[in-house]
Amino acid sequence: MDFEPTEDQRTLCESIREFGKSLNDGMIERDAEEVFDRELWKKCAEFGIVGLPVPTEYGGSGQDFTTTLLAWKPWVTPAETMVSSFPRTPRCGPFNCR
Repeated sequence: MDFEPTEDQRTLCESIREFGKSLNDGMIERDAEEVFDRELWKKCAEFGIVGLPVPTEYGGSGQDFTTTLLAWKPWVTPAETMVSSFPRTPRCGPFNCR
């Protein structure tokens, strides 16, 4: 069994990494102020990151679980990458904003 990412998965991950770099401006300040930037969240949604695992019939990308995890990994493991721009603070993570 081959566990290496496919070329399509690699391409998707790279495009998401590049997109993430565009969200870095003001990241430290937003984090320090515990600010959740809804406009950045909308940009993520428009780019398609939020809808990766959502079936296409509901407006998502319909990606499988493995592809979604590979694509989201750089955003939720900042120790492995500097592209940790997903709007998150100690009280407001990307999936549990109050």
